[in-house]
Order: sequence, then C-alpha cells, then structure tokens
Amino acid sequence: MKVGITLDDNLVARIDEFADENYMSRSGLISLACTQYLNAAEVTKAIQEMAVCMRKIADSGKVDHETMEQLEDFERLSKMLVVK
Repeated sequence: MKVGITLDDNLVARIDEFADENYMSRSGLISLACTQYLNAAEVTKAIQEMAVCMRKIADSGKVDHETMEQLEDFERLSKMLVVK
C-alpha cells in the first residue's frame, strides 16, 4: 500500500543516509522504524498492565478471573517476542 507523508527535509536526509549505509530502501527503513516503535509501545503497555496485576495479587492474595486473563495475555505476548 502506498502512503503519502510529509517529513522535515533534515529528517529525510538522515533517513536516506542511514538507509544507504545499511543497504535499505527509505520505505524499508521507515517501515522497520514504525514496526519497532509500535512493538515497543505494546510491550511498555503490557509491562504496565503486568505491574497492576502483580499489585492486585499482592494486595488480595488471590488471582481473580480478570487478572488471570491479563496474565495469559502477557504470557502470549512474551512467547511471541522471545524466539528460541
């Protein structure tokens, strides 16, 4: 899919330089950067949710249904990210 975006000239120059040095296309680099940014944001959110789960478990001494679902979601995400 083609997408038109507007970027600062200096940023485009930096992107092009990095892409050239690493044998990538501009589109490939932008796609990779966006993917990594979104993955990092998802992991950050999952870690924050895990902290809330741990606090609920510590405070109550038990795991309710909602917390168990959140723990299972975190486990699925961690299995996707950790490739053996």
